[in-house]
Amino acid sequence: FYWRCEMDRRPELDGHPVIVTRDAGSQQLVLDHAPELDGLFPDMPLQQALARHGTAELVHADAPHYRAVFNAMLDDLEHISPLVEGPAPGEAYLGLDGLQFIYPDDAAVTNAVRNALPSAFSPLLGFAGNKFLACLAARRCPPGGRRAVTGDVAAFLADLPCDVLPVSAKSRKRLREFGFRTIGQVAELPSGPLQSQFGTEGKRMWELARGIDETPLYPRFMKETIEESTTLSSITVSLDAIAFAAESLLAKVFKKISPAGLGINCLVPWTRTWNAGNWERAV
Repeated sequence: FYWRCEMDRRPELDGHPVIVTRDAGSQQLVLDHAPELDGLFPDMPLQQALARHGTAELVHADAPHYRAVFNAMLDDLEHISPLVEGPAPGEAYLGLDGLQFIYPDDAAVTNAVRNALPSAFSPLLGFAGNKFLACLAARRCPPGGRRAVTGDVAAFLADLPCDVLPVSAKSRKRLREFGFRTIGQVAELPSGPLQSQFGTEGKRMWELARGIDETPLYPRFMKETIEESTTLSSITVSLDAIAFAAESLLAKVFKKISPAGLGINCLVPWTRTWNAGNWERAV
């Protein structure tokens, strides 16, 4: 998703080997990359990535831009269904219960989603009875395609690697140490031994391995977002100048919300520097 956001606003980079990087303290990590760059994965140290692809162009992550693009997509998806959840950038769930007269089949939903989203993003769609199966189905689609999980759920899950289970990295590592490689192997176990070794995560792994996911859909709350920004006229390292700029932006926000009697649920100050570095904090 992050790589596609960059290609969408910088088309001159499309077709080039590109790595999107992010800062983690003093270290730089891979956030996303062009699909033709093999052997890379999220949070991989940049030095290791460059050892494999030394000629790749580096683009520093622009978190505020990605958030704005994704929120606009979720707004568009709410024209298809009022129940839309966006747990992570590039991943969204739609509740379709009660919409059968509007969208009689999966093809109708697919066409509606493709028409709602920018064509450059080529969404992958998965249809299933719960969020876990729908996510797995989408991740195993051809580019721009769709897949529905119906019938024998056990057969669909059997050969998938345990790494697709949405549990902690520690639990996935322990599964490998115990010799489990596929979800089918986990599904063959009774729930007792898994719970004794993994606690509450063991029960969840046992359910997911059988295609059971009772996680509800958490649709977005209807809320108004107010954004104000400013650009400093010259490079500054003065805290007073930055604080004055922040106070002036807050004054603009309160001028908009005070007459309506509105309050603030969350405040997210963020900065973007000349080299596209960014900092943000949710309050």
